[in-house]
Amino acid sequence: MPDSSEKPQFYQRPLPKLCIPFDGDEGQRIFAEALAEGGMRRFFALVAQFRTQDEPAYCGLATLTMALNTLQIDPGRVWKGVWRWYDESLLDCCKDLELVQTEGITLDEFVCLSRCNGCNASMVRADKARSTEQLEDFRRCVVETCGGTEAVLACSYNRKTLGQTGSGHFSPIGGFNKERDLVLLLDVARFKYPPHWVPLSLCYEAMTAVDPATGSARGWVRLSVVSPEAASEATDGKVASDPQICSCSHGDEETSNTVLDRLTAGQAPSLSVVQQQQQETLWLAAGVAAVAAVAVCAGLLLSGRKQSSSAPSLLAAMQAL
Repeated sequence: MPDSSEKPQFYQRPLPKLCIPFDGDEGQRIFAEALAEGGMRRFFALVAQFRTQDEPAYCGLATLTMALNTLQIDPGRVWKGVWRWYDESLLDCCKDLELVQTEGITLDEFVCLSRCNGCNASMVRADKARSTEQLEDFRRCVVETCGGTEAVLACSYNRKTLGQTGSGHFSPIGGFNKERDLVLLLDVARFKYPPHWVPLSLCYEAMTAVDPATGSARGWVRLSVVSPEAASEATDGKVASDPQICSCSHGDEETSNTVLDRLTAGQAPSLSVVQQQQQETLWLAAGVAAVAAVAVCAGLLLSGRKQSSSAPSLLAAMQAL
């Protein structure tokens, strides 16, 4: 008899009827239609980075890793050997990875990690009270993102709404069939469910579910490459400055240098170097001013003006020193 103390084991799960397998006949037809409509432009770069999450609770990290590599963001540090490349093990700045292994990450923590690693992260939390209006907002975001090549769309949702086992999950959206109003979820838990198509309205409903860890609804995040102007703000410790989103402390020099290094692939000077350069510039400006003041004094002393008229001017010039 098998040992009853052993944990149960599983090899994948069958997709529920609400979900259409991507590799099935119907799923392939939906893909062809979406391709013809222009709703799969983001798919090819994203599927090239498709991965299976390294740990059962790493769905958020795996989704973000796919997005960062799709957007071709240089992590600025070595992954293995001589190669700089994003892996889930590098996403360790906002929450300890051992803790992530046991409880995963929340939507806010996902945004925090995104911003710390060089992304513009625009988050929208699903709101049942505004479902009619917000559903259209979500649809527009899906159309724009899946039909373009500038961003990646990730969603945090409750599996139960889709008829799946489990609860909270992250996955990137890989495509959109406008005619059928279906989105393609590139499920990073490939050991459990393969990629599948679901109705866009059902995906939105799944995001309205409350995350018990935060007491707030889930939602979606549009990720894009941070602009050079925003990257330069890292030197002032302004990266991920929203205290409601990011719990990281970017005020200290070491952390700010790390963020700046990731944003610029190690090409930017450290904060201490920048500050030293600024101090040297100030000293140079002060020296120039002092030389100018001495020149004014010398000119006054050599002039043929009367002492009574030159004294106030001389006094003012000396005070400038």
